[in-house]
Amino acid sequence: MTADMEGLGKEYYKSGKIETVTTYKNGKREGPQKGYYENGALKYEAFVTKGRFFEGPFKFYYESGRMMEESHFKDYEKEGQKKVYRENGKLCVTIEYIKNSPVNGLCHHSDGTTRALTDEELRQFNYFRYKEIGCDRVIECN
Repeated sequence: MTADMEGLGKEYYKSGKIETVTTYKNGKREGPQKGYYENGALKYEAFVTKGRFFEGPFKFYYESGRMMEESHFKDYEKEGQKKVYRENGKLCVTIEYIKNSPVNGLCHHSDGTTRALTDEELRQFNYFRYKEIGCDRVIECN
């Protein structure tokens, strides 16, 4: 990118389909950014600042279009409440973050009851690739 690039920039999959759409100011990513699955479905929505840091709300979606995750970033660190949903749209886990560290969380069972997450579950959930295998397979929350 050139230092004077302004406006929308697009990146593409090898297939020619749009992968990301990013806003640029003075040649740096600054503003809304959207990512897409190769099938064209929205993958994530974020706000980029300082050319690289996520700032503010971050939303990640399943290929079906349903919400997978809602979280908040401050200087590229998770800050505040993160919500993770099952593919059926029901809430699975909520976790509270302070400076990218999980401090507490709740497991939301399918029957509507909740329980506190253990410290070990918080650590596992923070690093485990639940986006690839599903929330209920990381923590017993079904």
